[in-house]
Amino acid sequence: MDKERSVARLWVAFVFLSLIILSGCSGNVEKGRKPSQDWSRGLPIGDDATSHASLVVNPAGDNVNVIWPFQLDNGDMAFRYVQLDQNAEVITNKELVQLPGMVRTPKLVSGENGLLHLFWVGKEDEAANWLLWYTELDSDGEMRVQPQM
Repeated sequence: MDKERSVARLWVAFVFLSLIILSGCSGNVEKGRKPSQDWSRGLPIGDDATSHASLVVNPAGDNVNVIWPFQLDNGDMAFRYVQLDQNAEVITNKELVQLPGMVRTPKLVSGENGLLHLFWVGKEDEAANWLLWYTELDSDGEMRVQPQM
C-alpha cells in the first residue's frame, strides 16, 4: 500500500509539474507586427544578364534605374536598361549600347538634371586589352552621347 501511494504521489507530482511547464508555453504571448507577404523576396526583372547589374536610385527617390550586360542573338553584347517605380513595376525596358566583343562591370552614376553616367569595361576579342567606356543617358534611358573610351 505504501508503495502504491508513493507511485501515485509521483504521478500527481509529475502531472502537476508538467502542467506548470506547459502553461508557460501559452498562446497568449504578445507577437510583433507580421511582415508583408513579399518582404525580403526578390522580384525578377530580367533573365538575360551575363554579368552583375548596376543600379542607382534617382535623387527624388521615386525611380530605380538598373542596367546589366547581355548577349544579343548575333553574339554582340548590349546593355539592358530597366527603370522601376516605387512599387517595383517596370516603367522602361530597353536595349542600348550595342558593342561587339565582351562587356563587363557596368556602373551607373546619378548626375545633375536627372542624367545618368554609364561606365563599363569592354574588349573586342580575347587578345585585346580591356578598355574603359562611357556614355551619358537621359532620365528615360536614351543615350545622349555616343559611347567613348
